[in-house]
Amino acid sequence: MQTIEKLNRQELLDRVRQLSGKGARLISITGVDTGQWLELIYVFEDELEMVAFKTEVEREGFFPSIDHFYPGAWLAENEIQDLFGLKFDGLGVDFGAYMLLSHDSPKRPFIKEVRVRGAMKSDES
Repeated sequence: MQTIEKLNRQELLDRVRQLSGKGARLISITGVDTGQWLELIYVFEDELEMVAFKTEVEREGFFPSIDHFYPGAWLAENEIQDLFGLKFDGLGVDFGAYMLLSHDSPKRPFIKEVRVRGAMKSDES
């Protein structure tokens, strides 16, 4: 894998569709809270080469599920919903942010927090 190519939403979805049509394998989907955005990083294996893309999504936004191209994507997408609060449109198997978390768990535990006058507060406020 040389670099992680930064794409907008539509470009990423077009590349996912293209890779799926070629029979490339989805390896992982990772979420990263940059403080301003959620970054989604998609990694594929295409003809024995690693291919990676990333895109930025609003922290409380929505992103299209790719599980209609890659049925196993539901697992990573549900994990990202649980840990970051990002919702995936069209997710075939949707645990509603409770795949890993219980109803009394902290919500969005991987969202960055900052100290404000001695108290913890989400940095989006």
